[in-house]
Amino acid sequence: MTSGDRAVLNECHLWDHGRADLTVGADGEDTWDGAVLCLPGNGSGLGHGSTVFHGRSAFGLAADLRLGNTLTP
Repeated sequence: MTSGDRAVLNECHLWDHGRADLTVGADGEDTWDGAVLCLPGNGSGLGHGSTVFHGRSAFGLAADLRLGNTLTP
């Protein structure tokens, strides 16, 4: 992240495994294209080995759409 970027952490349940997951929304990432990072929970905390990063191109979205904006304050 660079100066001016915003981000937010959100506890959620993305995978149906009975554990809390963590999402990070960064609407200013990559010149306002935005990004979402998902870290699934596991038996010992967060599973960094299963982390999923999605930028706008993963969804075929237009530039400057600010993916992750709905997660930011």
